[in-house]
Amino acid sequence: MMLKIAAPRSLAAVPLLLLAEANTAAYEIHFFSDHADAVRGLHDGSFDLLCTGFTELDRSQLLCTYVWGLSALMVRDASLKTMADLSRYCESHSDAELVLPFSGSPLDLQVRALFRQLQPPLSISLRNQQLPETLQQFLAGNIFAAVLPEPLAATLELAGKATRLADLAELHARLSGDARSPQVGLFVRKEKKLPAGFLSEFAQSICIAGAMSQQQRSTVAASLGITEAVFQHAQKHVQFELPDQSVAEKL
Repeated sequence: MMLKIAAPRSLAAVPLLLLAEANTAAYEIHFFSDHADAVRGLHDGSFDLLCTGFTELDRSQLLCTYVWGLSALMVRDASLKTMADLSRYCESHSDAELVLPFSGSPLDLQVRALFRQLQPPLSISLRNQQLPETLQQFLAGNIFAAVLPEPLAATLELAGKATRLADLAELHARLSGDARSPQVGLFVRKEKKLPAGFLSEFAQSICIAGAMSQQQRSTVAASLGITEAVFQHAQKHVQFELPDQSVAEKL
């Protein structure tokens, strides 16, 4: 039985790509650009599994959480090195704004929740738009700051168009003491029966994701449409781990 897996074209897809590469007859990866369409595809049976940063989806079951620390706060001004620098900049520049992915997206919700807890609070306007548009505007020098997942953050960094002020996992660790957040998980329709060995196979792919061969890195980078240099840089900022369910739920 071929399982169709929907995933964003981000580093969250790496273990899934390795899974499909190891067993092409059993798994097929479908990259999506519209999250709402992907969720509908999961519900109507177009996809069997969905990779997403949400922790709950209607009519679906969270199978596992396997990616931690996928996104970063990027700024155009290289003189800003810390959150304190950013805060001081915002105090003197009322037009400064931070661009987030689409409204109601996992990153949108996570960042807004994170910023509510930061001390001292950061006074900056927040705006939502689609990731491809944010990337293009950042490359053109028209965005001051944005939160982006990998490999978009690494793409901007290596192009000299942005500075990584902080990984979101780093900011989260300041509040909770644990850097394993934000997170990405894998959802399955509640009525869908998966092969008995799926989680075992996927766990192996998660382990491999942290120690890939040169050929695997090259293949995965090509699948994601990025250079190996961008992939290797982005990989440093992503944690692939499959903790026990109770630990994952707590995180």
